[in-house]
Formats: sequence, structure tokens, C-alpha cells
Amino acid sequence: YLTRTQAYYADDNTLIRKAHVIIDQEGNGKATISTKYSCYYYDEMMPLLLSDHQNQKKTITESLKIPGFTLTGFRVSQPDVKLPLICEDLEISLKGYAVVMADRLILPVNILNKGERLPISNKRTSDILQRREKMMVDTIIFTIPQGFTATSSITPVNYETAYGSYNSMIQISGNEIIFIRRQIIKKGLFPSSAYN
Repeated sequence: YLTRTQAYYADDNTLIRKAHVIIDQEGNGKATISTKYSCYYYDEMMPLLLSDHQNQKKTITESLKIPGFTLTGFRVSQPDVKLPLICEDLEISLKGYAVVMADRLILPVNILNKGERLPISNKRTSDILQRREKMMVDTIIFTIPQGFTATSSITPVNYETAYGSYNSMIQISGNEIIFIRRQIIKKGLFPSSAYN
């Protein structure tokens, strides 16, 4: 017998990450990062879940593109075997993450999930097929040291296209800087002329 499997949409195929980063006076930091991988992302993370502890550590360490970090603790789990959800909890230390310049602290807010640029091609001939809708949401809370205040922020970004959407914003509350980013990829067949 053939049967149609359940369709998953952007609200199902999610990567939801929440991080809390505490920065000290020298620009070093400690971070706790919790990520939930659901449906599409669950499939991508299954090999990690099934790996032994040593291979999990190696894979996680290689996947983090953060200069000067040390992985100090981690846990990969599937809380309910009936649900396509994998949870990853990380603890990392960050050496010189924020740059101290006299009385200023330069703080990169996008610590994780940095997108890679697609290669530019003026000669693409085949159409672009995006098979699945998916959504990534990052919430990163930075606690900055006493004596520092945020003097500049990022203007909110909102892009809406036929292919998906991207939104980012920063909220400042006392000595906390909260960076929120949301990206949705829509499924569809798009003409090669739209690639760039």
C-alpha cells in the first residue's frame, strides 16, 4: 500500500535557539545555549543523537564557528521518542569574544547560526527547488558588565520575499542586550532568473 505521509510546514520544521551570554570586564564570556530541532532539523541532527559521547563532542566543537571558544559541557537528547524533537544544551566559555577599547566594549551580537553566502551565478540555467518550508529563530541574551551601557543598536531588519522572510531586532533592558532573529524559508519552484 502507498500512503501519503504527513506534510510539515514552517511551524513544524523549526530550529529554535535560546542563548544567555554573560560578558565580563575583559570581554570574555560564558554562554549557555539551548536548541530545539524539530522535524526537518530533527532528521539533520539524528546522526549526532546516535553518536557516542566523544563523537558528539567532536561534531559540536567543529560545528561552532565562534573564535576563542571552549566547549565546557553539552547534552544531546530526545525527550520523547514519539516526537521528532532533539534538544541540544551547550555550555561554552568565550575568550576575548567582545573587544575592549578604552571605555568601550564592541560586542558581536550574532554569535550563532551565521548564514553562508550563496555563490553568485549569472549563468544558472536550472530552476531552484525548495522542497520544505522551515523556520529558524534565535534569541540571544547578553548580560554586559556593570559600568557599560549600550550606546548604539542595530536598526530592525525586515525582509519579505516570495522565497521567505528575515527579521532581526535588538532590545535593551538595563544591562541586558537581547538579539532576536527569525528566518523563514518557503517551499516552491523558483525560476533560475531569480537566483541572484
